[in-house]
Amino acid sequence: MTNSHPLVSVIIPTYNREIYIGRAIKSAQSQLYKNIEIIVVDDGSTDNTKEVVKLFGVVQYYYKENGRQASARNAGLKIAKGEYICTLDSDDFWHPNFLSECMEQMFKYDYNFVFANSLKDKGNNTEISSLGELNNTPLLKKYFQDEPYINQNWVHLNHEEIKSIYLKTCPAPSSALVFKKSTMIDNWEEKIKVADDWEYVLRNLLSNRCDTAFCKTPLWTKHIIGDNVYESLNNNQEVKSIIVHDYRIIIKNNIKYLSKKEKHELNQHRVNICFLSVYRNLVNKNLKESITFLLLSFRCSFFKTIIKIFRLNYLTI
Repeated sequence: MTNSHPLVSVIIPTYNREIYIGRAIKSAQSQLYKNIEIIVVDDGSTDNTKEVVKLFGVVQYYYKENGRQASARNAGLKIAKGEYICTLDSDDFWHPNFLSECMEQMFKYDYNFVFANSLKDKGNNTEISSLGELNNTPLLKKYFQDEPYINQNWVHLNHEEIKSIYLKTCPAPSSALVFKKSTMIDNWEEKIKVADDWEYVLRNLLSNRCDTAFCKTPLWTKHIIGDNVYESLNNNQEVKSIIVHDYRIIIKNNIKYLSKKEKHELNQHRVNICFLSVYRNLVNKNLKESITFLLLSFRCSFFKTIIKIFRLNYLTI
């Protein structure tokens, strides 16, 4: 390891991905930035994942009982020796310049973390979007369309700008991120069902007050399989898992860093999403689920739900 090229630990959490894990490992080994260690954390796979990993030479393989994605990331973090940390999901893959581009920004500006745009495909190299997923993120659109950003490949955001984005959405899933280990706090939250990457980045942002940057050029590809933690959810499951369950933990874990206004906006957002689900299920004649989401809205915020009902009644009078 040299000062100009410090070690990067690439943690690849996986569960029953014998078909895809080889591509993820190969993409890490093919990086233009060479000083890396690859750590595969097998989260209780029952397929041939172990045998596939053995085909790739110098790759550290660790097996653990199934505990979901956050626990696998934490297991990898405990043994990681690098000054920088990445977590590449085993059904995704990096483009060869992912690390070289990201590390250049980390060195130049001493960021706590950076993230990169991505492509999506359904397999067989069938691209869903050729421009990149961040282009379709409403809160980031101005950086692709407006001056002075339009000709910038890397967009630099101060703490307030990136915090405002992350309080509303998660623009960068785990495969998009590079962290500086010395500034990382605690572990990924294992109680989170889906949005552990969102909660973890937001907790780092709120406690460290750091600036960051993101690359507008896609540097990695998200493979849409349909059975991973997020993609397998239908609309109702997504709201229950993320907006109701995970959001509650996100707010709880960051409560001391949030202003009164921010807490109000987060809970209002949860209530609004629940009411959209009430309406959607009523349209689909699913009365049981409509009632469920009304009750979940009360769980998110009793008083905001009462106010919402009152306002809706007022509009229909």
